Amino acid sequence: MIFPEKLLCVELEVEKEKLEDVVERLGRWGFFHLKTQKDKLFFFEEETTLSQLKTISQFLKIPPAPPQKAKAKLSKEEVKRLYREILKLKEELTHIKRERELLNLAEKIDKSFDGNVSKLLKSLKVITFKAGTIKKEILDSLQLSLKSEKLYAAFAPLYHGDIAVIIFFPPNREYLFEKIKSSFNLNPVPLKYFKEETKEEIESKERFIKQKIEEIKKHYGEKIASLCTLLEIKKKITKAESSAFEKEGKKVLRGWIPEKKKEEFLKLFNDCNVKFYPPGENPPTLIQTPSPLKPIEEIVFSYSYPSYYDINPVLPFVVVFTLLFGVMFGDVGHGLILSAFAILLEKKGKKAIGRLMLLSGISSSLFGILYGSAFGKEIFHPLLFSPMKSIKPLLILSIGIGIAVITIGFIIKLLSSVHRENLEQIIFDEEGILSFSTYWLSLGILIKALVFKMNVKLELLILLILLLASFFYAFRKTKQAATSLIDAVRILLENLINTLSFMRLGAFALAHGALFFAIFTIAESVKTLKGGTLIYWIVVVLGNLLVVALEGLIVTIQALRLNYYEFFKKFYRGGGRPFKPFKLEVLECEPF
Repeated sequence: MIFPEKLLCVELEVEKEKLEDVVERLGRWGFFHLKTQKDKLFFFEEETTLSQLKTISQFLKIPPAPPQKAKAKLSKEEVKRLYREILKLKEELTHIKRERELLNLAEKIDKSFDGNVSKLLKSLKVITFKAGTIKKEILDSLQLSLKSEKLYAAFAPLYHGDIAVIIFFPPNREYLFEKIKSSFNLNPVPLKYFKEETKEEIESKERFIKQKIEEIKKHYGEKIASLCTLLEIKKKITKAESSAFEKEGKKVLRGWIPEKKKEEFLKLFNDCNVKFYPPGENPPTLIQTPSPLKPIEEIVFSYSYPSYYDINPVLPFVVVFTLLFGVMFGDVGHGLILSAFAILLEKKGKKAIGRLMLLSGISSSLFGILYGSAFGKEIFHPLLFSPMKSIKPLLILSIGIGIAVITIGFIIKLLSSVHRENLEQIIFDEEGILSFSTYWLSLGILIKALVFKMNVKLELLILLILLLASFFYAFRKTKQAATSLIDAVRILLENLINTLSFMRLGAFALAHGALFFAIFTIAESVKTLKGGTLIYWIVVVLGNLLVVALEGLIVTIQALRLNYYEFFKKFYRGGGRPFKPFKLEVLECEPF
C-alpha cells in the first residue's frame, strides 16, 4: 500500500517449437508483464480477416463473444462474402439515408405551402415547376432575377433562416432552373419526393435491408462474435511471440512478475530455463491502493504515473489535500452541502471527483466545528478559534501546516531513497538528509532570532558548514563553482519560500469569513424593506450557494497547487508506467 508491489525481472528461455505453448500459459496465468521490443514490427497473417470481421460486427452491432464461449468456426471465404454483402448494405443504407433526408425536406416544404405542392403535382399539366430551399439573405436577389426572366415563384419561411421556394416554368424554359440553382446556391428537392408512392418505396427498401440484417445476425451472429474473439486472442499471442529474441538457438522472453508470485511461477514453468534479476531502472509499477481511495488514483495519476521506486502518492495526496481544503474552507454547513453533492456525483459515475469532494466536505465540516462556523455564521463557540477574530493564530497555524507538509515530503523522499538503497541520494539529494537538516536549522534560527530574540551565532556557523557541504558535493559533480554555490543557496531559499506559500491557507480562510460578513451585511440592510424577511433569506441562501460554488472551486485549485508544487516536488518522481500483465483466455479451438 505504501510502496508499489515488489517485482522481479524474469528471463524465460524456451525451445522454439514450445514458444506458442509457453506464451499461452503466460496469458492464462495473467501475472506476467511482457517486455516488448518497441521498434520491432510483427506480422499477423489473419489481419485482413480480423479487419473485415470488425467492420461486419460494428455494422451489425454484434459484441465480441466471451473468450470461454468462443468456439464456433467460420471460413475465410464466408467472411469475405459477408464483408462484401455488408459493404453493399452500407452503401444502400447511405443512399436511403440521403433519400430520407430529401423526403423529410419535401414534407417540410409541402407543409410550409399548406400541402399545395403535392396538389400542384396532380393538377398542373402544361406548366412545370421546381422546388427547393435558399438562404433568407438571397431572397431579394432571387426575386429580381426571376422578375427579369419573367418567371413566377412562390416563397414561404421554413426554418433556421431558410426559405422554401417554388419556381414555375412555361414550356421549354425549364433549362433556366440550372442557371438559377448555381447562381443562387439553391438546394433543389426532386418532385418525386413530394409523392406518396416515393415515401412507400423508401420505407419498403428500409424494411428489406433491416430484414436482411436480421437474417445475417440470426445465421452468422454467434459465429462472427466467436471468430472475432478468437482472432483477437490469436493476434495477442502472435504479438507476444514477436517480443521473444533468439539466444543460442532458443527463444527468450523477458518481463516482470510480482515477487510474491515467484514460487508459483517456478512451478508453472518448471519445463523452462528461468532466470531472475533485480527489477532494473525502469520497471512497471504495480500499485495497491486501498479500495476507498482507489477512485482518486485517476486525479493523482493525471499529474504523472508513479515510478517503481516512488511511494504510492494517493494516500499522502488525500491527507494533505483534505487538510488544506478544510483549513481554507472551514464551515459545517458548506461541508455538508459538498458531501451531499459528492454522493450525487458518485451515483452519476463521477467517482474520482465525487470521492475527493466527499472527503473534502468532511474535512470542511470538521474545521467548521473548530472555527464555530455554519453557513457563514458563527453560531456556536469555536473549539479552536474564529478566523476573523484570530488573524495571528490563523497565520501561525498556516505556517505550521506548511512546515509539517514540507517535512512529510522530506520524510517520504528519504523513505523512497532507502527503498532504492541509494546512500548518496539519502544524504546529498535536494531532498536528502543534508537539505532536510539545513531546512530545519534555518527554521530554528528564524524562530530563535525573531521570536525569542536569542543569539544564533553557533547555529549560523553550523548552517554555513552544512551549506559548504552542499556546495562541495555539487562542485564535485559539476566542476562549476558559481553554479554549485547558487544551487546550495537556491535549495535553502526555495524550501523557505515554499513554507511561506502556505500563508495562503490563512488568507483564504479570512476571505471566506469576509465574504459572508459582506453577504449578511447586505441581507440585514434589505430586511427593513417591504417583504424584507423573505428578501433576507433569499440573499442568505443565494449567497451561500454562490460562495460554495465559486470559492469551493478556487480553494480546490489552491489545494491542488500546494499539493503538486510544494508537496509533491519534495518526493514524487513520476514518469512511471502501469504494470499491465499479459492476459489471455484459453483457445478452445483453432480459428481456421
